[in-house]
Amino acid sequence: MKKLQLLAIAICTTAAVYAQDLRIEEVPNNLKEKFNKEYAQATDVEWEMDGENYKVEFDLGRMDNKVWYSKSGKVIRMEKELSEKELPLAIASSIKSKYAGYKIDDIKMTKAVSELTYKVELKKGLFEERKVVFDESGNVISDMLD
Repeated sequence: MKKLQLLAIAICTTAAVYAQDLRIEEVPNNLKEKFNKEYAQATDVEWEMDGENYKVEFDLGRMDNKVWYSKSGKVIRMEKELSEKELPLAIASSIKSKYAGYKIDDIKMTKAVSELTYKVELKKGLFEERKVVFDESGNVISDMLD
């Protein structure tokens, strides 16, 4: 029992050190200025440290977004929630042909360095779910039952 408690404390401490919420005053001015210029319409903005990088989570319209910045202000990674209408045609066609009977539940586009991927959560009936990652050409990178 004692080992389990120590493990739980270690996990919580590690998580607290790795991702720390920041007050807006703690965010470097160059990052705030760049973010405000690029995402002037953002709401529900929350900053945190993610390792050595700054991560900002925010909403645009009703869609969730995340951007990771280096200390110098370079965008390292970006994640954006998409509507079904925004899904590239190649991916929509791939879903229609390879996953007939499934409905799209959630879509996230991720851009990291030069790699662009789309993670699509698909549902079939009440209990069957898949998480499929596509490249921008509609090729399946990974497919996992959830």
